[in-house]
Amino acid sequence: MPGLRHKGQWNNQLGPVSMRNSGYVLVEVTIVILIVAILFSISVPEFMNARENSWQTSCFTNQGLLDDAKADWIMEGGLGPSTVPNMTDLVPKYIKQTPTCPSNGVYTLGVEGTPVTCPIHPRETAGGGNGNNGGGNGNGNNGNGNGRN
Repeated sequence: MPGLRHKGQWNNQLGPVSMRNSGYVLVEVTIVILIVAILFSISVPEFMNARENSWQTSCFTNQGLLDDAKADWIMEGGLGPSTVPNMTDLVPKYIKQTPTCPSNGVYTLGVEGTPVTCPIHPRETAGGGNGNNGGGNGNGNNGNGNGRN
């Protein structure tokens, strides 16, 4: 009879009837889990690096804002170069709210002429690199201004 499902007989729509169900084998599931684990191990460190880079950029922006507010406070008050402002001197007159480091660092304002620092995200000093800041030796003209070497 067509359509009967007994071992060794034919099913008209499915072909030969087999005893195996159409489920997944343990090896197939293990391979899928292995592939997912490999993708996960690649993506998580990249996500962590991107997060730390964004926190560092935010901290640098906050340090720049505090530098500008500190300069305005010193200029407006006519204070000397050894004066160090407090956050309460800068907020809310020069900055709307107290900026905080995303990594919970504490900003050090310092005296006039020194940049605001964060112990977790230190900035490069101005003019860093090879020490050649445009004039004198190292700019290709030996400092004589005539353009000849």
